[in-house]
Amino acid sequence: MKTAHLIVVAPGLYWPSGDYIELAVLDIDSASLSQRLGVPLQQGEEPGLGPWEAIGAKLQSGDLIEFISYAQEPYPGFTLRADAGNRSFRVISESLAGLGLREGALLWVSPLVQDRA
Repeated sequence: MKTAHLIVVAPGLYWPSGDYIELAVLDIDSASLSQRLGVPLQQGEEPGLGPWEAIGAKLQSGDLIEFISYAQEPYPGFTLRADAGNRSFRVISESLAGLGLREGALLWVSPLVQDRA
């Protein structure tokens, strides 16, 4: 179920502001995320945080995002990251739509997110 709303980007994502913000956690597993994007997830290990799976994408608006999950996190799902300069709920909404998910798939939304209705 590949979606046309998200364009997968090559590994080595660079944030325009130089940093990212964690906007939300989505209730989606690795297999479903990979299937919806039509590509396998990247895998690696980060010292102190352990193994991870992730994928970067570009929204139709042009905003860059990343979905990442660490194996040792105490909660399921994938964290949605975006550029630190963009704290708009629109990024969350556009990411959900791109994956074919509804707001009910949000397990957590950062209190730093602006303009949430």
